[in-house]
Amino acid sequence: MPVTINGNGSITGLSVGGLPNGTVNADTLATDAVTTNKIANSAVTSVKASGLGISMIDSWRLTTSPSYGNDGNQTGFQAATNMNSSSLGSALTYNSGDATFSFPSTGHYLILFTARFYIASGNDGAANIDIQATTDNGSSFTRAAMLSYGAQEGDTRSSSTGHFCFDVTNTTNCRFKIVTHSMGGSSHTSGDTNENQTYFQVIRLSDT
Repeated sequence: MPVTINGNGSITGLSVGGLPNGTVNADTLATDAVTTNKIANSAVTSVKASGLGISMIDSWRLTTSPSYGNDGNQTGFQAATNMNSSSLGSALTYNSGDATFSFPSTGHYLILFTARFYIASGNDGAANIDIQATTDNGSSFTRAAMLSYGAQEGDTRSSSTGHFCFDVTNTTNCRFKIVTHSMGGSSHTSGDTNENQTYFQVIRLSDT
């Protein structure tokens, strides 16, 4: 069948693949012309889907129990790697100088934190631990989530859980740390090298 350019601007007689390679480019296609049903499932590779879905999971735990009445930055965290703890993508970086954690890339991150409190004796109505975040490279920190436990008698244990979704727009300026305050003289958080007692997971949800 001959190729015919019609007076109305249409072309007839072309077979599939009849145009030379390079004839049609992205600029030639109309906006929103390529719909979902025109894309083969097998054509959506992990490279093409980069930036979509969960790309990072990192788990950390407190390895030892701080001293009683400990107020201030919580140190002694290490990456949780035993018992098939999930680890995906690039990990957080721990900065020992100011006890902060920084992120491997920008994005929306969900921080899930659980603290185990131990009140050895007496009353402690407000044992608190915070997730504190900075967006100005540590010049100031803001409480993003507070976990609290109060006990009116000694030798009690309990857990508290909090979370915070952090829009990390700059990996230098955006960081977080774990801080205790209002701890009574016989209170502390609990940690263990081999299991999660006071611990957190960070999950990257999407690009920012």
